[in-house]
Amino acid sequence: MSPTFACLAGLSVYRLQEQGSFAARVIGPRETPFGRSEVISLVEATDAPYYLLPSHGHGKYHRSAGFINQRANLYALKDLGVECVFSWSAVGAISHNYNMGDMVLVSDLIDRTTRRAHTFY
Repeated sequence: MSPTFACLAGLSVYRLQEQGSFAARVIGPRETPFGRSEVISLVEATDAPYYLLPSHGHGKYHRSAGFINQRANLYALKDLGVECVFSWSAVGAISHNYNMGDMVLVSDLIDRTTRRAHTFY
């Protein structure tokens, strides 16, 4: 059964992988109409296998997320049959109402990215 979801992940996930918390098999980058995607890995040692895609380049922090070709990444995941993408991010909060480890689902977003394409069309 092919995975239908993917995780966009930062350094925390790769630290867990280095510690042996899970294993991932590298599939590699994929060519898309928007250029080459980042390296995609497959995590199979769970009840629900999923694809893992780095937020900052493969393995470690290589580039700021704003310089990653997100259109190529999302196209590559869609091409693999992914229907749902979630992000594991370690970022600061603008409110003291959140504690370390709280799960946050964004319902309002201000997109300040201005130097990259905003659509597939």
